[in-house]
Amino acid sequence: MSDKKTESKQGFTRRQVLKGVPFGIAAVAGIGLVSGRVVSAFVRRKRMPNLPEDSIFAPDKSRYPGA
Repeated sequence: MSDKKTESKQGFTRRQVLKGVPFGIAAVAGIGLVSGRVVSAFVRRKRMPNLPEDSIFAPDKSRYPGA
């Protein structure tokens, strides 16, 4: 009996590992989601669109002099 007690204290049981797998997957997904949003915020900057001069979607010259 004492052998079984020492075995369970030394490592993880199969049951503990199987219980922890969903939490691990959720944690990895959460970290990926948060880090993806942070990285995309730095990559995606507000840029002026590259449109033809006569496009109706081009910014108004009076409002945006740099356009």
